[in-house]
Amino acid sequence: MTETGLTDFITGAYGGDLSNPDFSFVRNQMETRPYDPAIEQVRALGSVQVAESTDPNYEVCFGYEIVDGGRIWVLELSMLGPFAVFARAGGGQWHRLIYPHDDDLEPVEHAIFAILAAWHIEFPDRVELEKPLDMALAFTDPENVRVYHALFSDEDFVPWEFSPLYPELSARPPD
Repeated sequence: MTETGLTDFITGAYGGDLSNPDFSFVRNQMETRPYDPAIEQVRALGSVQVAESTDPNYEVCFGYEIVDGGRIWVLELSMLGPFAVFARAGGGQWHRLIYPHDDDLEPVEHAIFAILAAWHIEFPDRVELEKPLDMALAFTDPENVRVYHALFSDEDFVPWEFSPLYPELSARPPD
């Protein structure tokens, strides 16, 4: 999806006015839980354990922690539409966003991406996710709102911001 197409999609999903977004879709998504069949397929992968962490008070996604052996991932599936972020994690931090065509994917990551591809889920790249968005949110300061916040979670940072792999993000100017 193009940058303009994604912004138009987000604007439409929130009722057409990002200065006064309509979050009524969250209740419907929590009731219908459209991704549950895909998550059940992930749970069926070998020794994979999946724990849900969804909080509809500030998230507009279904959030999951996936564990296989000593490896940990975070998967967020947007309530707005077929968008996701998938990251390697550990120690309470997101370490690296991963994508279906990365050349260093582990077998379990390939399997998860294959399941999500069958559900036509897209993974916006980091550049798209970090694009500023003129949107009013309860917890994220206006100057910090990014496409990520509109698609996934109203928190005043992007979750990979503190990863040593993305040091340029941690260097925000002081308030």
